Amino acid sequence: MSKLGYIPEIDGLRSVAVIPVILYHLGFAWIPGGFLGVDVFFVISGYLITAILLRETEKPRKAYFYDFYLRRMRRIFPVFFTVILATLCAGYFLLLPSDYLELGKSAVASVGFVSNIYFYLNTGYFDLSAESMPLLHTWSLAVEEQFYIIWPALILLLSRLSGAVKWRTVLGIFFCSFLLSIFITPLNPSLAFYNLPFRIFQFFLGAMIPLFLFETAIYKRNWPFGSLLLQIVGFSIIVFSIFYFSSEDAFPGWLALWPAVGASLFIVGATMKNKPHFNPMKSKLVVGIGKISFSLYLWHWPVVTLYKAYTNSTKISAESAIWLLLITLALSIASYYLIEKPFRKPAWQPKASMFSVATAAGVVCFFFFIIQTGGFSHRIPNAEKFASLKEMWKWDCSEIKILGKAYCNFGEPWETSQRKVVLWGDSHAEHIAPLLEMVAAEHNLSIVLFKSCRPLTDGVTIQIRHKNPSRATEGCFASSLRALELIKNDPEIALVIITGSWQYSLNQMFSRNNERPNISERLMLMKSGLSFTVENILELGPKVLLLGDTPHPGEKRSECADQNDLFRKSKPDCLPISFEELQVKHKLTEDIILEVADYYDNVFFHSIIKNYCVRGVGCSLYSKGEYIFRDDSHIRRNYSDEIKMDLILSFGLLQEIDWMKLTSSNSAAPD
Repeated sequence: MSKLGYIPEIDGLRSVAVIPVILYHLGFAWIPGGFLGVDVFFVISGYLITAILLRETEKPRKAYFYDFYLRRMRRIFPVFFTVILATLCAGYFLLLPSDYLELGKSAVASVGFVSNIYFYLNTGYFDLSAESMPLLHTWSLAVEEQFYIIWPALILLLSRLSGAVKWRTVLGIFFCSFLLSIFITPLNPSLAFYNLPFRIFQFFLGAMIPLFLFETAIYKRNWPFGSLLLQIVGFSIIVFSIFYFSSEDAFPGWLALWPAVGASLFIVGATMKNKPHFNPMKSKLVVGIGKISFSLYLWHWPVVTLYKAYTNSTKISAESAIWLLLITLALSIASYYLIEKPFRKPAWQPKASMFSVATAAGVVCFFFFIIQTGGFSHRIPNAEKFASLKEMWKWDCSEIKILGKAYCNFGEPWETSQRKVVLWGDSHAEHIAPLLEMVAAEHNLSIVLFKSCRPLTDGVTIQIRHKNPSRATEGCFASSLRALELIKNDPEIALVIITGSWQYSLNQMFSRNNERPNISERLMLMKSGLSFTVENILELGPKVLLLGDTPHPGEKRSECADQNDLFRKSKPDCLPISFEELQVKHKLTEDIILEVADYYDNVFFHSIIKNYCVRGVGCSLYSKGEYIFRDDSHIRRNYSDEIKMDLILSFGLLQEIDWMKLTSSNSAAPD
């Protein structure tokens, strides 16, 4: 294969890839599929790396691998590690200890080029929590680096194969990856989004251009019109994808093929031998943006997320977006000319190596300091209680074995108690358990926590969309049967408390064919599933207390834990949650739960919100001056006994519920 010269249109395509990503992350709603620019980058990488490797397959094997990885290191490591280190330094002044701890973990994962795996295990790309992670965008660099590890060896192997075998091998891998992506995306979209096996087909679309097309007649014809046509069609497909698709679509799957095909068609046209002289994609401005696209991509997301931390807001005004764009541009130009460009020169090879090693080592050392100091918690008074999500979820509970399984038991010992209670629900049952522990002590109850799925499914009509949908259908139905077995095998269980994130359950409810019913149909599904559960419990003897949900802040507001003195533009808005807003959010589900309670004997309903929230004032984020929430929907569990008792009284869990009657043989309702 002949040596290729510089192709300015490829840099033009880079600008087409990076600009939508930046605009999307700045919050411009008119570009809903801006994140697809990353898919264009994957195709470009597949093309360029394959073209480079094919030129060097005749080199001795040692030199072939050494030269390739050395070039990658000079190209990527210096500016990449610099951005990570700069982000850690800025985060020290802007982020709370818990957020800074997460930043440290993601920084180390990024240095090791496994951040895609880290973010897959810790978040979804379109989750609200993802918006506060300054290094989230490094997932794509990790995917590329993982591709670079396997591809040189595979290219060397392919270069030794005959044309037919080479075709079958490459197409086989391509279709396996593509079909896997289509299959996995609806089942586990985060797994498909973040991981190489489900993305490699996009790299292969770019790789197949130098592998199979460079020596064909299409590249040797004097056909400027064909070159221009392919570029226009490819560009149009990319633009269509960016403006038509959105984060609401199941992605990657088959949708990821659109921007990838568009990019590959554009590259085919751009690399043909005879091309038209005039081409807007070769203009100085477009090509210039493409040349600094790597720095633009690296800098833009830390700038956006750290600005949100600085302003204590998840929104960016149009004026602020322009300023952030200019800041990103300035940082990118500086890093391109001061770091990227010099370190690419062979003469700078030793300096590039030393610089990369030093910055990577700095990141790792920084991480150990972050871990040791709990995210430098000394910056915030009394921050130890809010050091991490794990810390805020701490609560000691003794475990007992019932029917061969371990359950959390609190209050009186289960084996000897005459007044037994089962607390059954999802994570919102878990966060209410420490409060019910004090209720149990007050009334000599023994409570077992059955933490599972939401106890709404009857195994027939209700499906809750989840990373693994089977967990919300067959899995939850099987779990419900275990709970009923636990209740059936102990006639001394007098009461079953059912609670959960009712509003979230309603929003995530789908029918069996995975279609989203309207709100009325979903309410009927909820009523059907809850009634099914209640009827099964009543047949076994216990009474049922349906417990309403706790108020939700609606977004993570951990900065309200302390009115901190970090370098921020303004203090966080920590006003009470609007009572009217909560009424709208929770009224539909609480009305349905109340209908179920009214329909059956020995079934009772208690609304926490109606007790805790004050009309005209709202629902406070604090108890005795201490912030009570862990995240956007859960209350903390690491309270002092004083705070626990204050919440118990505020939620009406003592004075509004007659526990003696509920756990006696008499079927009397709470007061």
